[in-house]
Amino acid sequence: MIKKIFITLFLFSLTAAAQDDRPNPNVELPDFVITGTDVVSVQISDKLAPEFVSTISEEFIKPRFTPEELGLREPSHPMKNEIKLFDNADYLNGYLSAGVGLYTLPSVKFRYTYTADNLILEGIGLGMNRRAYEYEDAFKNKIENTDRYSITGVANLSYIISNDADFLPYTNFKLHGDYGLSSYKLFAFPDTTFKRNLNKGNFSFSMNNLSNKLLIYDFSVGDNYTFLSDEKFSENTLRANGMAKVLLKNVTFGAKIYYLRQWLESHIDFPVAVEQHGARDFLNMQTTVGLEVTKLVRASFGFNYAATKSQNYFSPYLAVALKVDKNLSFFGEYAPAAEFLTAGDFLRENEYLNYRSVINHYFKKSTIMNFAVKYEYDKYFQIDGGLGYFYASNYPYHDTISSGKFDLKTADEVKSFTPYLNLLFHPGPFGMFYGTIKLNDTRTADTLNQIIPYHPALRAALAYSYNFNFGVQAGVKLDYASKSYVDINNEKEIEPFIDFSLNFSYKFMPNFSLTLQLNNLLNNKNYLWDGYRETPVDIIAGLNYRW
Repeated sequence: MIKKIFITLFLFSLTAAAQDDRPNPNVELPDFVITGTDVVSVQISDKLAPEFVSTISEEFIKPRFTPEELGLREPSHPMKNEIKLFDNADYLNGYLSAGVGLYTLPSVKFRYTYTADNLILEGIGLGMNRRAYEYEDAFKNKIENTDRYSITGVANLSYIISNDADFLPYTNFKLHGDYGLSSYKLFAFPDTTFKRNLNKGNFSFSMNNLSNKLLIYDFSVGDNYTFLSDEKFSENTLRANGMAKVLLKNVTFGAKIYYLRQWLESHIDFPVAVEQHGARDFLNMQTTVGLEVTKLVRASFGFNYAATKSQNYFSPYLAVALKVDKNLSFFGEYAPAAEFLTAGDFLRENEYLNYRSVINHYFKKSTIMNFAVKYEYDKYFQIDGGLGYFYASNYPYHDTISSGKFDLKTADEVKSFTPYLNLLFHPGPFGMFYGTIKLNDTRTADTLNQIIPYHPALRAALAYSYNFNFGVQAGVKLDYASKSYVDINNEKEIEPFIDFSLNFSYKFMPNFSLTLQLNNLLNNKNYLWDGYRETPVDIIAGLNYRW
């Protein structure tokens, strides 16, 4: 009976609305380290939308930063992209930056944007070479094979149909492509000269119309490519997303669909059926009905359905938003979900992964609850905080089996509490400040109560910059993490991660700036993955040119 109700609701909303909102397919990747896909912005954050937004995390709560305000360098670890605090936002079409340092020899960034009527073309190029730095391992052996280089190219095309067009007005078409190569040594491996060449590509086409008063939609299809040049690993994943919502006076009907197909060629360390080297599929669907209870209260409810070839999962969905006034909002969400992650997803998350330990992984978060409050004052500042909780079975995590490589393992039952606080003060007479602090208690739900490896108990990222009236822009940044274990038995703990940095920029001509970066100024021994020490103190001098 429940399935019949679900199918009826899904077909009704699908035919009324077409397909789905942007992916929230496998939700977020597990927080193995200080990582993230957090995107931040010094622009005013989104207000409460006409219809209820189905997630209260990144999509709704967190501020967004433009690409010009994000650090374009590719970090040596999967950390959150740092905010670009020291570039002015008044450049024209082009941007070129180059720098050299104690270990960075060199770093180059290029960006060019061409606009014509409703067309935007954009090209981005990034390159970085880091020379080896020496340090001692746990056995007092001197390790020198820490050098690496990376090259990335990005191309974007966006075309928006005019609002007064007869066919598909307001519609935005986008093409995106990026491809990158990172070459690095697994210097914590017994053979410290063992090198990996990791190739990553993403290609997609999308179309959306989010301006129509009756029907909004967003569709995309893309391919993610992950390849190790000198090892037997090659993965392609086709990912299709669709969203549509019908917006009536006090009611909205929505539908989402996410589909993934994986093709994998890989050596593996355990026996599997032959077909597992072929294609694997995952499907996730959601239907929702949104209600405007009052002008200040909105609610949304529906169903989620997820399925692989051999497993499926059916769960309810409920969310409520309360807007007290134009500045203060409260949110609550109950959204159990199933997730499907591929070997390429895990390899992108941990570049030292033993890819032979995983093909793909399907797991359920049978309980997901989120509560949040957001306060924003015009364009000046935003403060938001909340609490997230989930209970999951077959939860994946990284563990060190042999020195220098990480196997993917699973915990039978896991519970997680994550209080957080975000602070965003936009550029003004007192400068700009962005801070995020997150507590994390993710552990097994059995009597052992073991903390999941690479889930720091405290993570913080704080950044402040000030623009002086004589052409100098200065800033300070702190990234911090503490109490992170490397094994499920919680026998070995990583030292606190402390990256304190200073940055300066001096505009000596209208289009030219001199830059100076002092990274890891305390020369702290930072580790995100066991055995892989991050760069010591590095001083980088550079030149920026905009036109």
